[in-house]
Amino acid sequence: MFHKAIILTGLLATTVLGSPVVANVRNANRLDKPVLSPQLPDLSKGLEANLNFAYGEIARWVTHGYEGNPRTNEVCQSYWKNNHLAWEDLWHFNATYRDCLAMSWNGCFHSKAELDPEDIFQIWGMIPVQMRSYTRHLIVLPAEAENHSSKSSAVWNDRDDIYIKGRPSMHEFLVAVAKSADLHGFPGIKDAYHNTTEWLEAYNKDSAVPSTIAQISQAENIAVHIAIALFDIRVPGGISSVLPGWRDIGNQQKQITKAAHPDLFGLHGAPKSRELQCNVTDRRPNSPWVIL
Repeated sequence: MFHKAIILTGLLATTVLGSPVVANVRNANRLDKPVLSPQLPDLSKGLEANLNFAYGEIARWVTHGYEGNPRTNEVCQSYWKNNHLAWEDLWHFNATYRDCLAMSWNGCFHSKAELDPEDIFQIWGMIPVQMRSYTRHLIVLPAEAENHSSKSSAVWNDRDDIYIKGRPSMHEFLVAVAKSADLHGFPGIKDAYHNTTEWLEAYNKDSAVPSTIAQISQAENIAVHIAIALFDIRVPGGISSVLPGWRDIGNQQKQITKAAHPDLFGLHGAPKSRELQCNVTDRRPNSPWVIL
């Protein structure tokens, strides 16, 4: 189980071109409801204690030593090139889990990253398989900023690719992954669920949003709510045990659990059939391999 230090950074906004968008989003997107007081705490402790780990296998290799032909996937190549990182620091890993034998997660990591592939393997294996199956590549980076001026931890989602910097908390991981669930985890919905009439009606019935992050936009709000729903379903005592004002966001929570894919929160355990072990129909294909 993952027991690294928890650092809640609050940098969870949607991203552009593989870089995190700072949370000062335009006021036009900011929601008009107040934040709960006290607001949502970091949920990592309860999640880590109650989410099951899916065992599997992980392989890792250095890019420049790969069969004498240095290569990487297109997503990792773009990030390394755009941020002027040394190719010698680029490594790769591939993770496969027993609850999802039909697919694997291919990722890259910087040699100086605080989290190594085994750490990521543990974290990803705790995320329910249906939720995990909507993500694609994992890019693991050091906390030190590209200009070497400061250090920070963050995790962000760019079109289902998950970028991890430093040591973000389990809570932050889940909010980032939840943005892919917003896009793919609600049956019959072709757009992001946070744009639907059903979601907006639920939002309008409530008097608050759970956190300052959720207040940034509906995309952030629903991602936080998906993480709350997972906690409420999987952790004894539920969200009422850590969030006194939970009733003020109750309609949004009810709508999440009503409309989400029935396996999104991992209630039914690992299916017996290999074909049913994970839903890959909505997952973007892996980016192609490229020669450096």
